[in-house]
Amino acid sequence: MPLAGEFQRLALSATVKPMQIVAEFIAGYSLDTTKPDYVANPQYYPRTMGLIESDQDKVYQVRIRYPTESAERAANEKIWDSLVEYFCKKIDANRSTLFFYQQPCSV
Repeated sequence: MPLAGEFQRLALSATVKPMQIVAEFIAGYSLDTTKPDYVANPQYYPRTMGLIESDQDKVYQVRIRYPTESAERAANEKIWDSLVEYFCKKIDANRSTLFFYQQPCSV
C-alpha cells in the first residue's frame, strides 16, 4: 500500500503518435489491493487516465541568431561565456523560448 497514495503523471509531446498507446504506457498499472491475497497473488489493472489534445492551429515564429559578441570572442574563451547575457535577455523578453545546440559541450 503506498504511503502517500498515487502520484499524478503528466506527459507532453508535440510529435508522439499514437497518443492513446503512449498515454496508456505512461499511466501504467495499479495493484489491486481489494483482495485479501493481493501480496501472494498480485493483480494489476490499468490506471485511469485522460488525454487532452488541442486541434487549434499553431503559429510558430522561428529565428536563428548568432550574436556578434560570440563570433568576436577570444579564441580561448568558451562560447557559453559570451552567450549567457544574450540568452537571459531573450528568455526575459519572450513568453517561451527554445534553445537548440548541435553537440554536447562542457559549460
